[in-house]
Amino acid sequence: HKMFQSFSQPLGFEAVELEAVELEDVKKRRFALLFNLSEDAFRLAEPVEFGEGENAYKDWIGKLKSLFERNQTATEKRYNFHRREQEPGESVDSYAVSLREAGARCGFETW
Repeated sequence: HKMFQSFSQPLGFEAVELEAVELEDVKKRRFALLFNLSEDAFRLAEPVEFGEGENAYKDWIGKLKSLFERNQTATEKRYNFHRREQEPGESVDSYAVSLREAGARCGFETW
């Protein structure tokens, strides 16, 4: 799903999420992330419940990831898996874990 791709790609969701981490107030972090989403992604993400407590932001991010992952077809998941490249500075272990997780979402057998 195109919204998920723009939401989750390094220059999309993850970059915005990393920038928002610098904000201490979790509600401001949420606002910063929402503000930087595409209009379509914003419409899906904005109504997602934002709870209270120490893990409110982390839980909200998990809900958003689940929401957008559900909208991806198996073909899109496999496409993203096959085009995944090791990021500059990313350790081999981290890259391998990322590939295993992506492969599991694709329904690939254990390798």
